[in-house]
Amino acid sequence: MSSLLVLCPSFRRPQQAAEVLKTFNATRQADSELWIPIGIKDSSAYDALDLPIVVYPELPMVKRSNLAAKAGIALEKWDYIGWVADDNRFESPGWDEKVISALEASPGSVVYGNDVVSPGSKPSHVFMDVRIPRALGWFLHPQLRSTFFDDVWEQIGRGLGTLQYLPDVRVNHLYVEKDNSADFAHDMDVYQTWLRHDLDADLARIR
Repeated sequence: MSSLLVLCPSFRRPQQAAEVLKTFNATRQADSELWIPIGIKDSSAYDALDLPIVVYPELPMVKRSNLAAKAGIALEKWDYIGWVADDNRFESPGWDEKVISALEASPGSVVYGNDVVSPGSKPSHVFMDVRIPRALGWFLHPQLRSTFFDDVWEQIGRGLGTLQYLPDVRVNHLYVEKDNSADFAHDMDVYQTWLRHDLDADLARIR
């Protein structure tokens, strides 16, 4: 079976990251691995919990996630790459087998599971073929700050005709409180501009 790398960026919430890892390890049954991209100032707190961290300078979450994705893809070890937040929890035993099977069955797919809070509405977490971020040069849209990633992933999957929702793959989203209000207007503008001007070109690049 193919292999899957999952990124879980975290910022000053080592215990949340530890809970993600605990549920990841308890339910994984395939060749899957979790990386936690963090800033260097946080490394001691995460090290103390023996977490699989990848450490970068004090960069925003988007840059850390994209650097980790680039590093993971460059290793040519994983066929697929995913992203979860540190307030996600893996609940379905063998979720990774189901995700990988879905990705293998439809090359170039964008796959997401049931986040329990709003099942099937948007890919608040995501798994995809590594060829997609490799072609784009990014995994999370680099101009976004903290919102609208799911909308971008959804539009890419729909545009490619490969978006898949897996209702029996439960990746619970607890929605730990964080104030994104300062970023919302900026990110909405970035997303709308991307839809109007860049989506078609990005889809062509992937194809």
